[in-house]
Amino acid sequence: MKKFLIAVIFIVLAVSAGCYIAKTLEPDTKTITVPAVVYAGDTLDGICIRLAEQYGDTRSYKEISWYAQKKNNIERYIYPGQKLYIDLEVPAAEIK
Repeated sequence: MKKFLIAVIFIVLAVSAGCYIAKTLEPDTKTITVPAVVYAGDTLDGICIRLAEQYGDTRSYKEISWYAQKKNNIERYIYPGQKLYIDLEVPAAEIK
């Protein structure tokens, strides 16, 4: 009987620990893609900074800008009227 109780307690603890670990491994952010139109005087860094603040992305603007360059095939310049797609990591709780 004592061995049975120890086994049950062990199983309950193992399952609880597994649930806790699974919960902590869930990402607390989701990636969204935001379209942005370039206006005269805009820079890619400026657009990324503005969108990161607006949507709550806490990464460095340099990281966001680097990924935007790759996603939009930007070699050097952006031009007024150009449509860009910026990937942002936003808090998962805010996505519906």
